[in-house]
Amino acid sequence: MVQKHLILVDEQSQKDRLKRISESLKNDGIELIYEEINPNDYSSRLESGDLYFDKDALMSKLQSISFLSHLDIFATDYNLVENELKGEDLIRMLYELLPHYRNRVIVYSAQIED
Repeated sequence: MVQKHLILVDEQSQKDRLKRISESLKNDGIELIYEEINPNDYSSRLESGDLYFDKDALMSKLQSISFLSHLDIFATDYNLVENELKGEDLIRMLYELLPHYRNRVIVYSAQIED
């Protein structure tokens, strides 16, 4: 069975969709190994009430993924954390970690306004 590795970044869970895709691919002889990251997990509320987004913690999470060096597809929603993080920021992080990454990058969104 061929293995394919995917990292998906979205603030809304895609767990069910990923499970269905993974099951479908198994029928074609492909084992999908994936990691789903919710960037909201790296936000916290300050005493002032403001929201703080920790980009360094998110970068550490990306770096800690065991199959990062074998990544086949990197997928990210375009609109992630308002005024803090867009899909293009995630792509920059990916290329900081893997400057010679040449596989697929997918950016998707249901609401691209600009």
